[in-house]
Amino acid sequence: MIAAISRKMRCLVLTDGRIAEFTEYYDAEGNEIEDIERAVSAVAEHPDGTGWLAINLEDWDEQTIH
Repeated sequence: MIAAISRKMRCLVLTDGRIAEFTEYYDAEGNEIEDIERAVSAVAEHPDGTGWLAINLEDWDEQTIH
């Protein structure tokens, strides 16, 4: 489960403390983009290599921990 995200560090933190770096960012139209500040969603590879984590960045801010 995702505990927090950091746009600045371009990663997310899982509840067990592991970190997954974002690999792709998408805008509101679903286009892949480079600018994380314009991104509404992102993808990160799960730290154990078993799959991918897709996240809606609009649900999070730098201060939010779920």
